[in-house]
Amino acid sequence: MNGEMRSTRRHSGALGRTSRLLAVAAPLVGFLHFGPADPVPVHESGPRSSPDARPEPSAVVETPAAPVRFYVAVGPLGDSSGAGREDLDELARRLLLDELRRLPGVEAHAAVPAPDEFRAELERRHIEGLVLQGSVTELARRRRTISAAISVLVLDPEQTLRALLRGNGDATRTAGELTEAEIPAAQTDALRAAVRAAVSGLDDYLQTR
Repeated sequence: MNGEMRSTRRHSGALGRTSRLLAVAAPLVGFLHFGPADPVPVHESGPRSSPDARPEPSAVVETPAAPVRFYVAVGPLGDSSGAGREDLDELARRLLLDELRRLPGVEAHAAVPAPDEFRAELERRHIEGLVLQGSVTELARRRRTISAAISVLVLDPEQTLRALLRGNGDATRTAGELTEAEIPAAQTDALRAAVRAAVSGLDDYLQTR
């Protein structure tokens, strides 16, 4: 091949709120939310050494996983892009679940429980539940670039809208035009960048809960 693929994304807050610019970035993320932010406790720990202590071999210290605070269920994702790719909705769901599982304090699920079961699980564990559903709104080719966009609704278990997320992403060949064989992989890269931007907006929203 004559060039490499490069994915880009960015996001900004809606309703007059602007959030940080992310690395490798071309997307727009908008979100609305309610409620004050909870204080975040700071924990400090570490071993103390005495002057006579002998140096110990270095060891990898694993950081404890953040406690689960949010049960996030992924509902239906549609395809309104008109791209004609049959697996686009399932691909978007898989990418969305992958990104959700990277968020601290989030437990991602690939199905939405029945309402009574959902409420009982949340009450038993004393955590908050959210449901994501939405659509891939764009997957377009422009010479060397594939552009993708996704829109995601954030609902509570009672189906009340809590936030609206939008993410845009691009995958661009650094030299030469995209070949037909490269298009599927470039579409996946662009969609991944769009999903990552939307999930970054969700992370911002969750930080205020």
